Amino acid sequence: MPVAKAKEIIMFIGIPATGKSTFYQQRFSDTHLRINRDMLKTAVRTRSLFDWCLERGQSCVLDNTNTTRDVRRPWIAAATERNIPVIGYSFNPACKRRLNATAAAKARPGFGMPESGTTMRDWNFHASKRALRVSIL
Repeated sequence: MPVAKAKEIIMFIGIPATGKSTFYQQRFSDTHLRINRDMLKTAVRTRSLFDWCLERGQSCVLDNTNTTRDVRRPWIAAATERNIPVIGYSFNPACKRRLNATAAAKARPGFGMPESGTTMRDWNFHASKRALRVSIL
């Protein structure tokens, strides 16, 4: 019986403190394994867990800064060799400030979008999610 391949690899790109880990919790924690070098402590452990995901068919999120093409290249190459799509999300401080501002606004009484029942923070989060999706291949 063939081993299933991962459905997708998500790669976060951005400097520290731009909301990458929070975005993972809000969007991917139920479906994707989080791979973060800060938690795993070494590059060897990080790569080992990534390879395990590729071999076992587990979608994952590479939750690191991944700020240069040289850093991203080996991750992308390993996934594309197995025909697994890589989707990049680019984070910047301006986006985090906007999300924080809408969260603060949501706390005010009467704040929301009555016609849909969706708060402005939720609307901005989903709009930002679409805007952050970039091609890195």
